[in-house]
Amino acid sequence: MSGDDNTDDRMLEAMVNNNLPPTINQLNGCTSKEELDLIMHIRRTILHLDDDPSNDRSSPKKETISTTASSSSSTTLSTATLDFKIERAKQKFAAGSLEEAFYECWKIPQEQRPLDIWKIGGECCKKLRVFAVAQRWFSEAIHVCRSNNTDLNVKLEQARIARFFNTYLTRYPMIDIRVDERGKGIYAKRVISPNEDIFTDIPLVHAQTVDTLSISPACATCTTSLLTPAVYFETTWSRIPDKLQRQIEEYWPHITPVPCPYCSFELYCSETCRHQAWNSYHKILCPSINPETTELYQFCANRQIIVRETWNSIFSPMILAKLIAMIILNVVDSVQNGTTQNSIDLNYSYKFQQTDDGPLEHAKEIFSEFISSGDPTYIRTIPRMLKIMQNIFNHSSMPIHYEINEQELTYRFYQIACNAQSFSSPTYATTIYTRFLSNIRR
Repeated sequence: MSGDDNTDDRMLEAMVNNNLPPTINQLNGCTSKEELDLIMHIRRTILHLDDDPSNDRSSPKKETISTTASSSSSTTLSTATLDFKIERAKQKFAAGSLEEAFYECWKIPQEQRPLDIWKIGGECCKKLRVFAVAQRWFSEAIHVCRSNNTDLNVKLEQARIARFFNTYLTRYPMIDIRVDERGKGIYAKRVISPNEDIFTDIPLVHAQTVDTLSISPACATCTTSLLTPAVYFETTWSRIPDKLQRQIEEYWPHITPVPCPYCSFELYCSETCRHQAWNSYHKILCPSINPETTELYQFCANRQIIVRETWNSIFSPMILAKLIAMIILNVVDSVQNGTTQNSIDLNYSYKFQQTDDGPLEHAKEIFSEFISSGDPTYIRTIPRMLKIMQNIFNHSSMPIHYEINEQELTYRFYQIACNAQSFSSPTYATTIYTRFLSNIRR
């Protein structure tokens, strides 16, 4: 550190008598492992501070000072001290000392960080390529701003793109994902040939949109279209002469829907997909096992996305139930530790609370990287859906206890609302009909 930095340190210590490095306990102010790792890296490699409590300047011999020392969560700074720290962070950032600038931002208590500090911290992390932390700091900046700020929204989305899509952009160098005031888009970096795959991905959880369930049925596992002539022609099918029906069926692409043998709500394209669905979620959502799910399936079958006090979103509520079911079955799999093959004892209840640092929390990590941000009171506008979900996951057939309250359902709802994307299988309804016409022409 420069002589000026040392002078600044002495000035600040004289002002507040608390500019000592934080102890390990004070690092609890970090809100994520990534943020903690970054702070520890800066202290060790940039500031050359020793984090061993026995050698720390604020260790036992100065315990009375360290308990009141500046940290990101416990100390309220005076106006003069706060202004000094803000200016110091700005100077470090302007000088290009990104690690030190972020450290100065971080040392300001969270509740006292102004908009500029959240923005600087986010910019530092973005340039340091610590995108998970950058995302969090830009999100906090938007919260502090309390108004629509296009620039901050763009920066937040850029951090999210870098965090979640870097692997894809490395694997598929022909594309780029960019965001500006117009929104987010995929851009070609070179000429892409016809039929060339741009990129591929496998969704962690998905559900068909409720407005297409009955008019364009698809496999509940792989989304392959299950559009049959009877579904396509709807009410006119029964009026078509038998001979013409047979001709249509002859030229229609071969489709053999495989229903769930225990309920009438799920269809698959094959036994393989049926088994996959059963093992990943349906074994605890099938109405034959859990009758409380019938109301949810019937609601989705009604093809309504706006129903007062029940639902008001473009995505299907079934995806919420599937997500939670997947978490539950992951817990069961981890508890059984592979002692059974593709089956669970639904008569045995594994009692885990949501606060346990065990199988339940580990299972939730599958979805932990997905942002969840939105109006915390929204769930109160759909109380019927909250009750439906509570009835489903409080049913005696559930293998573990998973509490569904307003807070949990809000978190899961916004995880989907913030991250869900629409897609179609390569074999979707339009291609089925196109192949039908092609077969006739041949």
